[in-house]
Amino acid sequence: MPELEIATKTHLGVPVITLVGDMDSYAAPRARIVFTELVRSSLKGFLVNLNGVQYMDSAGLAILVEAYRTLVENGRSMALIAPSQPSHRVLQVTGLDRVFPTFGTEEEGLAALADL
Repeated sequence: MPELEIATKTHLGVPVITLVGDMDSYAAPRARIVFTELVRSSLKGFLVNLNGVQYMDSAGLAILVEAYRTLVENGRSMALIAPSQPSHRVLQVTGLDRVFPTFGTEEEGLAALADL
């Protein structure tokens, strides 16, 4: 199982998290720290690029749900960018593909957050 790589950057003032590898219970504690910090510090919200996610279990999904719920409750948002086939399948099976704003490119996600 590929260990999860977590990279963060800021693009046009919006934080972007890029995840590559397995977002599972092994990686969840590290990922939760990054997501929690961005939930605290982001003004409008942030983007999560899932294009490199090869596997996602319930622990990984829970991090996305918790971050999204907290942001929305505080008038902010989180959008997913280009979910890989494995991550898209998990979102689809759970019905969360209809909950999370999802965009094909980072530019589309940035434009959507700018409209908040």
